[in-house]
Amino acid sequence: DSSYALAADALRKHDLAVAAHEAGTLSGAVLEGADVLVLAPPSDAAWEKVVPGGSPKLTGEELAAIEAFVHAGGGLIVLGESEQAKYGDNLNELLATFGIQIANDTVSDYQRHRSSPHWVLADLEHPEDGVDLLARVHEACFYRAGTLAVAEDTWDVTPPASSEADMRDVIVLARASATSSAPG
Repeated sequence: DSSYALAADALRKHDLAVAAHEAGTLSGAVLEGADVLVLAPPSDAAWEKVVPGGSPKLTGEELAAIEAFVHAGGGLIVLGESEQAKYGDNLNELLATFGIQIANDTVSDYQRHRSSPHWVLADLEHPEDGVDLLARVHEACFYRAGTLAVAEDTWDVTPPASSEADMRDVIVLARASATSSAPG
């Protein structure tokens, strides 16, 4: 029902270069020249077979390379799952560096759904000043949405000492409605 290949083709149609890293360590050399890194949700094969023959966990070298890439100005998009804890990855270890955690929630909204309560219509955040990252986006609906946490006391892993400074840079783009199972 979805395809990263189709998403990449859509980006290419808008004159964006897209490349897949299919084998080997995700090192600083691999990230060199990239503007944005997209991490599709890795999974233990017991849940989804998305990492053929590999581990869903990033190595220490990969975690360090991604952190350095972002701190040097690279963009990072991390796709997670609504039941994050079961997939056996260490995305929260990476995200703690940037002041964010993927919570183990599945949002339901019986008041504002389309075809089922797991189609969640988000409340979008549009700043009154500064850059609007959702310019021209008037509505966003997510299937089996999860939640993110930015408070250290809800994290699955211990945040690094540097995360307090990084939390200033967390910008919320969408929130679950007040009628959802995870308001806000």
